[in-house]
Parts: sequence; C-alpha cells; structure tokens
Amino acid sequence: MFGEPQAAAFYQTTYTRFLKTFYFLLSYWCKKVVLKLIGLKETLLIHTL
Repeated sequence: MFGEPQAAAFYQTTYTRFLKTFYFLLSYWCKKVVLKLIGLKETLLIHTL
C-alpha cells in the first residue's frame, strides 16, 4: 500500500505517537472535568447543609 516498508514503519510510528498524545490529552481533560464536578458537588453540599 505504501510501497516501501520504511514508509509503512514511519506511518505506523507517527500514527501510534498521535494516538498516545490524543489519549493523554483526553484522559487529562477527563480528570479535570471529573475534579471540577466533584468540587461543584462538594460546594453544593456545603451550601445545602
């Protein structure tokens, strides 16, 4: 498909690196959102008590 095996290997590593970066950013963002939600829940509980 790519012609040369070197090119295929290059595309493979680039694709894997992209996936790793994307996954890292996604997990980081999810953690921030979850922490924010937990913080909101705690402040709401404090205000209702």
